[in-house]
Amino acid sequence: MGRAELRSQPSAKQHLVAFSHLCSKSSPFLRHGCGLYERIFYFFGVHASAALKSTYLMKGEEPIAVTAVTKQFKPAIYPRVDDDATIIITYPTAECIIQASWNWPFSRKDMEVYGETGYVFADNNTSMRLRNQQEKTERSIKVNARELDVYEDPFSYFADVVKGRIKVPTNGLYSLENNMMVVKILDAARKSAKTGKTVMLKEYK
Repeated sequence: MGRAELRSQPSAKQHLVAFSHLCSKSSPFLRHGCGLYERIFYFFGVHASAALKSTYLMKGEEPIAVTAVTKQFKPAIYPRVDDDATIIITYPTAECIIQASWNWPFSRKDMEVYGETGYVFADNNTSMRLRNQQEKTERSIKVNARELDVYEDPFSYFADVVKGRIKVPTNGLYSLENNMMVVKILDAARKSAKTGKTVMLKEYK
């Protein structure tokens, strides 16, 4: 499971905190082929939607820098892989902090988005809590896929794209542009964790 947090800088207009579930220890990434740093980031990257969501909310904007640190808290359970990673993605107007980990006391899959005048907490895929400066207390709402007109099955979405029923929007969650940026961010995070240095995206190759 994992956690990600996008914190605004003093002049920022966006602040995102996203928590996302990661896949199980039975993945073949843990058993074959990848080095330690590659496992933690590509394994988390495939299943942690935090970087994907931050890129989507930032409308595909390239970050300025990426900084990452990895740790291993449970070697007895995950002897061949780091089980915790913190990734800081710095944008010109915002900062995203991803905490990808198998070290949480329980599974969590939530997201928090902060703006200048309020916030939205998505506790799961149906329950949301909201508050703005005009409200003295927090209010809760329930949503569902039918109301939001979103796909719950990625294969159904893929089939509709192939059949021409829908068109993938530029910088949409499933778009090539969005996902290429996510791969770049995660690869920079891998390099940062390995070298112990912040990776500047403009200089990154």
